Amino acid sequence: MARPSTKRQRSEPHVAVLIIVDAETLLSRYPNVSLSPDAPVRVDSEHLYVLAARDGGPLGSNDGHLDLAVTPGVHLRIRGNALALRGEHIVVFYGIAQEHADVLSPFELVLRQALTIATPNFENLLQPDNQSIDDHFWQSQVLADGVAACDLNFMVLSKACSVLGYFRWRLHINISGLREVP
Repeated sequence: MARPSTKRQRSEPHVAVLIIVDAETLLSRYPNVSLSPDAPVRVDSEHLYVLAARDGGPLGSNDGHLDLAVTPGVHLRIRGNALALRGEHIVVFYGIAQEHADVLSPFELVLRQALTIATPNFENLLQPDNQSIDDHFWQSQVLADGVAACDLNFMVLSKACSVLGYFRWRLHINISGLREVP
């Protein structure tokens, strides 16, 4: 398992990517799920959605591809979350392995401690409360144009943090670079 880095990332140019997992549908589609983090079940892209700003393209897709027009040096940050109407499932990405190390640097887990977030105050919605939480994401640096195939390992947990299954999903990241306009 990756050891998290706690270095500050505020000034680095980056692209944020959010991967949404339709956990309920995924669990029903794969009833013989693995309960071993070393043997996750490989899943297709049907129940995973990649959200990122894309020049001239849609904001999101579920085709297992991420096309980015960025230059070398930009950091790619990946976060995961569950599509859960009542918060019944939690998704945690616990590893990213990639091919083509000449396109992206190895992904590392980055931890940002004690961030303050607003929470609803049900007695007065106009005066929210706040809560301190830790934040994390996976980060890689763009090295060159090309395609990097990445295996993302994630687990689906219940509200009580019981593991419901371990999964592996392949994402193809296409770095096309920015071209100067003549």
